[in-house]
Amino acid sequence: MDTIAYRSGDETNMEIVFSSKYITEKLAAQPDEQVEYELLGVLWHELTHGYQLFPKERSYSEPDVHAFIEGMADLIRIQAGYHKTRSPKPSDSWVGGYTNTGFFLAWLAESYPDFAYRFNQTAVEIEDWSFENAIKSVTGESLDELWSRYQSELTAEKLQ
Repeated sequence: MDTIAYRSGDETNMEIVFSSKYITEKLAAQPDEQVEYELLGVLWHELTHGYQLFPKERSYSEPDVHAFIEGMADLIRIQAGYHKTRSPKPSDSWVGGYTNTGFFLAWLAESYPDFAYRFNQTAVEIEDWSFENAIKSVTGESLDELWSRYQSELTAEKLQ
């Protein structure tokens, strides 16, 4: 398959599938330690999906839901120490999901206690869920203000 990995199942039975194509083609030139590191990172990401909550009456294909689901999984991967082959980069939008959103959420988690848990809980606690409403609920600040501050810090770090 062309996908790196995916999680399927439900609350009682979870299945995680890895792509042998990814391992044999994309990681072929990497030393064993790097392959192991990447696979553990993918496992952290996919396991997170198994325990994530999903916003009510929303679809994964919606940009803010996608950013929530994939960004949260990368946040946990970053916090576990298995995302060091990537780094945050200035961007116009937090909507990217995966690494882009994950590093933003990791930045927020440094300032807000229990951020990952509380952000995940917004999926079932906020009736009219949106990424913006979820961020505001956990931080008390607007998404735009936080994103702007984060981008300023990334730009300043890049200039140093």
